[in-house]
Amino acid sequence: TEAEIAAREAEAAAQEAETAEESEETAEASEEALEATEETAEAEEVLEENEETAVQESETVEETAAAVETTAVEAEPAVETVETAAATPAIANNDFLALCKIVQAEAGSEPVQGKIAVANVVLNRINHPSFPSTVEDVIRQPGQFTPVRTGSYALAVPSSETIDAVNAALNGIDCSGGALYFKRSSSSSWGSRSLINRIGNHGFYA
Repeated sequence: TEAEIAAREAEAAAQEAETAEESEETAEASEEALEATEETAEAEEVLEENEETAVQESETVEETAAAVETTAVEAEPAVETVETAAATPAIANNDFLALCKIVQAEAGSEPVQGKIAVANVVLNRINHPSFPSTVEDVIRQPGQFTPVRTGSYALAVPSSETIDAVNAALNGIDCSGGALYFKRSSSSSWGSRSLINRIGNHGFYA
């Protein structure tokens, strides 16, 4: 009958609508799954980038450590060139300060070995019969140290490196080779004196 046909058509339409709704839900689910997959891929990419960064940082740390080690190894030969002399007995505080000031005034811009060598010259003189027996007397001996005459000795403020260099000299480190004289020079002789060592801008003579 027409009523049955209409009922079946209505039922079919309802089923089609339900199927369309299910298809729409399936499409939405597929779209959500696709978005989740894309997010997972992005997260994996970020993870890979972080791992690469970590590897690069590790390599940089290793390279830096190797460079520091190489620098330390390269610095060792300079120490080997320093001779060790008998340590000078402890000196009075005023002599210690005077030695630091003359080293600063004479060799403030010189390398540390040059500073040690200037201190060596003063100490070598106090142990030599031709010179006074105290640091201050050696430094103030007329005509010997230019900074005393110009006034830069009195104004000198010893740096920490200068103080360390003086202590090294007092502890027996000799960079001068036993020299009794030094000056800004590149000549192999100075009157009757012979060049023993050259450090920075100074030549050291005996």
